[in-house]
Amino acid sequence: MPPSERSPLLNKTAVVDEAVPEELDDDLLDLPSMVRQTAYLADNPKIHVATFRFFVLAAIFIIPGAFIDTVNSFRTTSAAYSIFFVQIAAHWAGRAMARHLPKRQVGIGRFSFNLNPGPWSVKETALVTIAAKSGATGNLATNALAMVEVYFKTRVPAAAAIGIMGAIVFVGYSYAAIARPVVSYDPQFSWPSALMQTALLRSQEEGDRNGEKAHGSESASFSEVDGERTVLPDNVIRKNMPFESGEDDGSSDILKANTQWDRDQETDSADSDSLSDIDRKVPHVHMKATKSDSDSSDTEAEDFHNGWSTQGVFFLCAVALCLWQVLPEFFFPMTSSLAVLCYIAPHNEAVNFIGSGLGGMGVLNFSLDWANITSSVLLYPYWLQVVQFVGFVASAWVLIPVAKWTGVVGYKYGLMSNSLFTGDGFPYPAERLVTSTGAFNATAYAHYGPVHLGAQRSWNMFFDYAAYVSGVVWVVVFGWKQLRHSFANSRQAQGSNRFDDRLNRLNRVYHDVPTIYYMVMFLLSISVLGAVHWAGYLFVPWWTIVVALGVGSIIVTPLMWMYALTNFQLPIGTFNELLYGLLVQNQTTKHPAGAAFFGCVAGNAWYRAQHHLESMKFGFYTHLPPRLIFLAQIYGEIVGIPVNYISLRWVLASKWNYLTGAATDPLHQWTAQSLVGYHTNAIQYVVLGPARLFENYPLLPYGFVLGLVAPIIVYGLHKRFKRSPLRLELWNTTVLFSSMSHFYGNISTGYFSKFIGASIVSLYYFRHRPRLWRRYNYLVAAALDTGYNLSLTILFIVAWLGFRAPVWFGNDPRSVERCFALN
Repeated sequence: MPPSERSPLLNKTAVVDEAVPEELDDDLLDLPSMVRQTAYLADNPKIHVATFRFFVLAAIFIIPGAFIDTVNSFRTTSAAYSIFFVQIAAHWAGRAMARHLPKRQVGIGRFSFNLNPGPWSVKETALVTIAAKSGATGNLATNALAMVEVYFKTRVPAAAAIGIMGAIVFVGYSYAAIARPVVSYDPQFSWPSALMQTALLRSQEEGDRNGEKAHGSESASFSEVDGERTVLPDNVIRKNMPFESGEDDGSSDILKANTQWDRDQETDSADSDSLSDIDRKVPHVHMKATKSDSDSSDTEAEDFHNGWSTQGVFFLCAVALCLWQVLPEFFFPMTSSLAVLCYIAPHNEAVNFIGSGLGGMGVLNFSLDWANITSSVLLYPYWLQVVQFVGFVASAWVLIPVAKWTGVVGYKYGLMSNSLFTGDGFPYPAERLVTSTGAFNATAYAHYGPVHLGAQRSWNMFFDYAAYVSGVVWVVVFGWKQLRHSFANSRQAQGSNRFDDRLNRLNRVYHDVPTIYYMVMFLLSISVLGAVHWAGYLFVPWWTIVVALGVGSIIVTPLMWMYALTNFQLPIGTFNELLYGLLVQNQTTKHPAGAAFFGCVAGNAWYRAQHHLESMKFGFYTHLPPRLIFLAQIYGEIVGIPVNYISLRWVLASKWNYLTGAATDPLHQWTAQSLVGYHTNAIQYVVLGPARLFENYPLLPYGFVLGLVAPIIVYGLHKRFKRSPLRLELWNTTVLFSSMSHFYGNISTGYFSKFIGASIVSLYYFRHRPRLWRRYNYLVAAALDTGYNLSLTILFIVAWLGFRAPVWFGNDPRSVERCFALN
């Protein structure tokens, strides 16, 4: 076996931990504190995982998720189909199936399986969650398919559409093989989202044990299966608890900056005693209150837990939000955007614009609609949410009034629109710029004049370019040494054999996914794309697909490196479409939709690779066989992709007038801003071409310069003022620019409320009620998203039955915000 490697990012941690060797085993030294506290440090490979129950429950949870997430892409605001909901609901449903399904062997030819092979385990819960995370999502191709139908009157046949949707997904999965050796096994990459799911799983297992004690029921644990206890190594039994003192800050500034959650948790849990669940021979973390926590805090958390089970808290929150959402979504829309300034001066146009969240800046605007708040306030690190809010303030509260009321911006039309305009502010007849052969119509362009963008749309593009470059530069300047070390180590040994920490040792018993699997998946995907291109429904020259695949292979590792440390996913769609425009600008004929389809291929090479490796890391923390994870993800996509297509057809059939602009949704939800953005990019980058775009907007290319320079400046300031209370290393320019590149359109409500909610969760509960936060944070997030999705389902049925919301003070058809002067 090749010698194991120790990550330099954790050297300082090792020194601190070695000060008390009796508290920490050698194979735990390289694991960050939050990983030691959260991941399973023991395993039982005998537990049943790929069961009949798994396949049934995975399909049940994938179908509604694929539908909801596809529909969400056409709405202005929405709450995602929560993977935490799936994890909790699947666990309870699985335990119910284990109690009630007959223990019967079923044979189908030479193949047979048991309907109920034994107690339900958290490993099955994890596998169902992984399948749902793969299939219960939207598909990047849906917007491209919708755009070509809505704007260019070309409907792609079902077989070709589903082929595109599947091929781009599996290209992304195959590209995960490129980044996998770098980010999957090294303990420095904690993958915060995977840790969150693991923490919730531990909470569920704890609830199971409490239930077993109270009711005498059973479930499969990591140390026991089929009534037999698994023998674990002596050091696991003797020293199964992590040392919980000191900061895991390593030598890397990027890691120190982006593991604030981990370090704060260490601070919260400092001085806590190491406890062991020796009777069950399973490492399990029970953290006592910190010295800074008052006794009343401990008592409050314990009393709350004794009074409410996790199931009780989940159902209470879910039902409460389900009932509440009837108000902002149906009966009382005013609560979705509480425009305080409009109440003071409802007929003053300037005041209305400043205070409105449905057509203005959203100053002092509050939202009580979960669709506008979402569970991100409970899930994202606080520093990330602060930077995002700063980006919103800079864009909506600074740049918009400057553009509207000063002479800085010459073109005043379409300020908060992502459509295209003529010089006098009318919608640009973009379809007339393309001849019947797909060539650029220079005569029409000369007649209608240059294409104009709204001011907000133009700076969105500027900061989009800056964010893309910043994403790469930030990783290089803050983590070059560690990135180089990771690449070097990936060539020395394979998989878990490269590292000798506890988790890698436990996972060596499982066969890894061979590289040939990824290669076969890639070749099959390329074959499907080739067939669709031959049929004429890919709308791009074949050689641009090769370029798209090449770009994806280059960016997948650095972007994955950043995501594995920070949980931040960089949007790259606009840059891909610009690149396509540069590639085809000298072509005589080109379909405007080509940029969107090019972006699907290049973008999914990163997005789906991230999905794949994140689920692999979740399975790594919970000790699932990698090949089973691979199978679960493919199963999830096989179930989910057809549902994505059916959902797309439903939206196009039922919301066609809203999508085309023939009618206006009174709640400003079915605005299809993403679809409009795709169309705008198609005209800008393909029909007009980057040369004409930059000629009309010469400042746009300087976004690339800003993205190059800004991270270097922040890095220099951080090195100069390392002890600054501003924590300069946390002011990630990629996150800031990405937030400023987000198109807020006429919806600016919710962001102030999100910031307030994040501050309450992070500054109060996380710091001063850590036990309460650890026990219920992810549970409440899952419950609230569950209640929201249930409410949407009920309201859909209500609308289908023909019921209409009453017109009254809280649902004024002139303006639900009572901003009557707003034009």
